[in-house]
Amino acid sequence: DSNDISNNNNNINLDISLLKQDIANKNNDLAEYKQQLKEVTMNIKLLKSQEEINKKEKEKIILLELISDTIKCLTETTKTLNKLLDKEKELHKRNSEDSDVVSRLAREL
Repeated sequence: DSNDISNNNNNINLDISLLKQDIANKNNDLAEYKQQLKEVTMNIKLLKSQEEINKKEKEKIILLELISDTIKCLTETTKTLNKLLDKEKELHKRNSEDSDVVSRLAREL
């Protein structure tokens, strides 16, 4: 039983590690998207300085602002998920320690 618990905890920790790696990859993607958005935003600012901006250009600006807001939200969500994963890992560690104590006490009885 204690081996099953240990294996289960190891599997959970592996899952957490894989999730963290996936989040790190997504963070890298977000950083790249942010850089691209900065460049596009600078180009849009140049366009704004022109006297006339047609309707499609205005729609693009709105869309880019929405994309930027979405990336900010995704970044905050990723930070929250990282905190959650850290808490879950801590919980699993405590459960493992508790399980070890229970197993030891059971052996002593």
